[in-house]
Amino acid sequence: MNVLRPLLLAACAAGPVSTLAATIDWSKPVICAVLRTVECGVGEKCTSGSAESINVPQFLRIDLGRRRMTGLRPSGEQAATTAHTLEDMSNSLILQGIEEGRGWTAVIDKISGKLVASAAGSQAGFLVFGACTSLVADNPE
Repeated sequence: MNVLRPLLLAACAAGPVSTLAATIDWSKPVICAVLRTVECGVGEKCTSGSAESINVPQFLRIDLGRRRMTGLRPSGEQAATTAHTLEDMSNSLILQGIEEGRGWTAVIDKISGKLVASAAGSQAGFLVFGACTSLVADNPE
């Protein structure tokens, strides 16, 4: 089943995060890696998989300033989505949106970079777990 673009948001949570995550600069775009996915359909068993199994990008670029997430799907298609709501809580960021008739929510821990995202339609739901960190400069000095 091809997952909706909202899952782009859902890119980041569950799993080890390097100690560099404590220095995430949220004022600049960050990069997130999808570590695990779960797909559930009405009357079906939920299945665990990878970014490829639900066709979400393995790596996502999240720009909070523009409320935009982009990435390249395993199918080769460029994916992008925009958050309609962005709440900056003391320890987490909560993003929400609607796309292709489905609603999505993503929660990112501001310190660790862990994120859990969900997307739901009338017949299926998806979870994405991953980890986010600051982008590294091309030529750090």
